[in-house]
Amino acid sequence: MADLVVENDRLLHAHADNGARAVPVVLQALEAHGIVVTSVTVARPSLDDVYLRYKDARSTQAESESAEVKKR
Repeated sequence: MADLVVENDRLLHAHADNGARAVPVVLQALEAHGIVVTSVTVARPSLDDVYLRYKDARSTQAESESAEVKKR
């Protein structure tokens, strides 16, 4: 579900494909482990976020293709 989770002191950032649908599942999991949640915010990614994710995906794909060529 969440592909990136960053914890900073008392703040947790998680990226999911559909954040609004992920919130209840994440809250249940945290509460099941005794973690009290005081607030939740769902935000859409910025244009920079989308660009960086696309760029990283392309870079990873190119590295994978390069590794396949070296194996042959």
